[in-house]
Amino acid sequence: MTPHRGDLFNFECIDAGMEVTIADGKKLRVAGTGTVKLTGLDGKRIHMVEVLYIPGLDCRLLSVGKLADRGMGVEFQRTSCVIWGKTSAVALRKKIVKAYVLDCQQEDARFVEYAGADGLARSHGSPKGERSEEDPACYERYADLAL
Repeated sequence: MTPHRGDLFNFECIDAGMEVTIADGKKLRVAGTGTVKLTGLDGKRIHMVEVLYIPGLDCRLLSVGKLADRGMGVEFQRTSCVIWGKTSAVALRKKIVKAYVLDCQQEDARFVEYAGADGLARSHGSPKGERSEEDPACYERYADLAL
């Protein structure tokens, strides 16, 4: 799950009233889904599919259950966490305070909003490494741009 629209490639809006209940019991609306592209420890590209876009979420969250459903293994240690593929470790998470923070590179998606009446196209997204907290929840249509 991510609160950042710029994380997602192949974005699709969700019009149905899908919601996620977070730890404090608050419900947040799911605005869409997409693919997050990461570079693993071995330099290979990792595609995380069906990632939920949830505006208002405090931080990105990774589901250990979903990883297990897709054949991945997760090993927690006192100061780190390792995500395993079929034959090798693909990602390392370092423990910082009470959370494990994923240590890998992520590509930023860029997208275009196709406006209605005025016919103007506006591009969104930010240069690699920068984030915009003003990403809109959902537009009429999206298109990925080549990076």
